[in-house]
Amino acid sequence: MQKIDKTDTLKTILSGRKYTVDYFQREYRWGQKQIEQILADFQSTFEEFYDPDDHDTPEEVMNYGFYYIGCIICTGGSEKKIIDGQQRLTSLTLLIIYLNNLQKETVKDEDLLVPLDDMIYSKAFSKKSFNIDVAERETCLQALLQKDETYVPVNESSQNMLDRYQDIEDIFPDELKGEALPYFINWLIEKVLLLEIDTPSDDEAHTIFLTMNDRGLSLNSAEMMKAYIIQQVAEADRIEVNRKWQDNINRIKNASSYDTSGMVNTQDIEFISIWLRAKYANSMRDTKRGAKDEDYELLGDKFHTWVRNNARTAMGLVKPKDYKEFVLTEMTRVTDIYLLMKGYGSKLTPGYEEVFYNANRDLTYQTMLAIASIKNDDTDDIVKKNTDDRKVRGRLCHHPNPEFQEG
Repeated sequence: MQKIDKTDTLKTILSGRKYTVDYFQREYRWGQKQIEQILADFQSTFEEFYDPDDHDTPEEVMNYGFYYIGCIICTGGSEKKIIDGQQRLTSLTLLIIYLNNLQKETVKDEDLLVPLDDMIYSKAFSKKSFNIDVAERETCLQALLQKDETYVPVNESSQNMLDRYQDIEDIFPDELKGEALPYFINWLIEKVLLLEIDTPSDDEAHTIFLTMNDRGLSLNSAEMMKAYIIQQVAEADRIEVNRKWQDNINRIKNASSYDTSGMVNTQDIEFISIWLRAKYANSMRDTKRGAKDEDYELLGDKFHTWVRNNARTAMGLVKPKDYKEFVLTEMTRVTDIYLLMKGYGSKLTPGYEEVFYNANRDLTYQTMLAIASIKNDDTDDIVKKNTDDRKVRGRLCHHPNPEFQEG
C-alpha cells in the first residue's frame, strides 16, 4: 500500500506530543480479541515485505509498504484532547512499551536498538510525563515501563491495560522476535499510518465523533449515548454528571463477570436497554408480516439513535438541567433497582423468593417490570416493596406503557 495523503506515521503522531482523553470516555475498553486482531494484521502486512532468509539491514524497511490503521479526532492546542481514537492510541502505546522492553532484553547490537522512549513519555526537569496524559493511568504505565510485577491496578482502565499488555506478551509472534525485531519495530513506527483530524472546538469534534460512530465504528451504544447526554449538560456540570454516570456503570459491571475474550464487560448495554425499555417504550412491533420496528425494538442494542431522536419529545429532556437530572436522579435510581433485582435473583432472600425462582427459570422480564413500576421520586421503602414480584403487577396497571398494562 502507498502512503495516503495527509496521514502521519505512528512515530509522528506519538513523538513529542501530549494527548489527554475527554472526561466522558476515559475508560480503556479493548479486549483480547482486539489485541489478537491488530497483531495478526501487523504481522501479515509486515511479512509481505520482510524475507527472513534474505535481509541485510533495517534500512531496507524504507522500501516496505504502509499499513493504514484509521483516524483519530482531536481538538487542537499544545496538549491535544482525543475525542475519538484513544482505544487505538492506548493499545499502540502498550505495544510500543512491550517492544521497547523486549528489544532492550534481546537485541545485543546497540546500533540496532530503535529509540522509542519519545513515543512513550517526555521528561522536563527530571519529571517524566506520558504522552497519553491521563492521571489515573500514570502508575500503570510506569509499572509496565519498569516491568514492576508487584503493581496492583486501582481502576478499570488500569486493570484492562495491564491485562492487554499481558496479552501482548503472550500473543506476540515468535517470528517477529530475534533478527526480525528491529525490522518490525522500524516498520511499525515508520510505516503504520493514522489520519489525524483536528478541530477548533469540542462541539465540532463531538459532532464528527458522534456522526462517525453512528456509522458503525468504534463505540458501543452505551458509550455513544453517554457522549450525547453529557454534551447536552451545561459545561459546569459535565464532570459531576460524568462521574455519576461512570459510578453507576461501574456498579453494574462490578456485579457482573468480565469477558476478557472480547470487549470487556458489555453489561452496560443490557442495563441501559432494560432501563429505557421499562421507562420509555410505549409501542411494540406488530406481529404481522412486514411490520416496522417500534419503541421496544429500537431500544435494543442501538438505543443511542432512538434517544437522540426522541430525547425532547418522548423523554422530556429539553434543558441542560433535565439531562443532568436524568443521570443524577433517574439513572441512579434505576441502577439501585437493577442491582437489587440482580441480588435477589442470585440469592434466595426472605420476602423476595419469587424473584429468585423467576431468575433461575430464565424469566428475564421481571427486572424490566420492576423498573417500570417505580417512579423517580419513590422512597426506598416503596422501591423495596415494589421489587417484590407480587406487588409489581398492581403498580403496572397505572404505567403509561400499554404493553406492560396488558401483561
